[in-house]
Formats: sequence, C-alpha cells, structure tokens
Amino acid sequence: MVERWPDGSGQFRRIRTLMISADEHQRARLKKLRAHAVVVATPLDLIVRLEVDLASKENALSTVVVLAGTFAANRELATFLLEFYPSIEIVEGSSDADPETFLPPYG
Repeated sequence: MVERWPDGSGQFRRIRTLMISADEHQRARLKKLRAHAVVVATPLDLIVRLEVDLASKENALSTVVVLAGTFAANRELATFLLEFYPSIEIVEGSSDADPETFLPPYG
C-alpha cells in the first residue's frame, strides 16, 4: 500500500513489512491486523522472502522486519539479519504479538 501525505511534495516512502511468529494463532492475528504485511513462521521462511524480494524489482522498498512471539527476544536472529541484510530495520514485538506494542528498531 502506497501512501501520500496530502500537503507533501509528492515524495513518499514505500515500506514492506515482514513479520515472523512461530505461533499459528499469532500469525493469523497479525495477518488480520496488518493486511499488507507478509507474515512467516520460521527464520528460514523469512530469509527466503528477503532473498526473493532482493532479487526482484521490489528491492527499492524499505523493509521492516518485526520479530514477534518467541522471536521477539531472539538477539541471534536480529544480529544475523542486520549482518546479512544491513538495509533492513528490525523491530522487536512483544511476546504476545500485539502489533501496537512494537519497540523502536535495533538498527
């Protein structure tokens, strides 16, 4: 979804949101609350999606990765993603996967 500010210069930032949660109920809730976000279940699914997006023309979009549920406090995953995908932003969600309680990005 592309948004424009009504009084802006016509410039806009296109953001792709990828969310990861291991819990099926949390993923369903995230999909319902954030219709335009891509929600995956495993770190491998997340990496595959990042690689596919990098290979496509969509790589001009800014990417925000939200670590939700059991992945919310996974520092190793966050560190890996920032090391191999330095252009993305990482956001730590709460363990209950409530998208309204996201914390500021790591990097």
